[in-house]
Amino acid sequence: MAGRGPLHQAELAKALEQAPRSVTQIVEGLERLDLVTRTGDSHDRRRKTVSVTDKGRAVLTSAEQAGAEMLQQLFGSLDRRQLAALDQLVARVGTAVY
Repeated sequence: MAGRGPLHQAELAKALEQAPRSVTQIVEGLERLDLVTRTGDSHDRRRKTVSVTDKGRAVLTSAEQAGAEMLQQLFGSLDRRQLAALDQLVARVGTAVY
């Protein structure tokens, strides 16, 4: 989501497929940690725009690196054929669930 730039909280809730109230609570927590900022809309006081801070971007970068390292540890020993088979199995399980 950070790559999209600033978003209104309602847009963020829709993009995350979450209830607006849930997103508000999450954003408030992230704001307390200085990972995002919220600014008001001059035309609509109820509307807030959420932006990722520099600290938030640094945390995202670290998390992405940690995720990539974990994926490498889990699946790095598989060859292309094995990864393709795994992808098909995961897709089949996903289809069965939904």
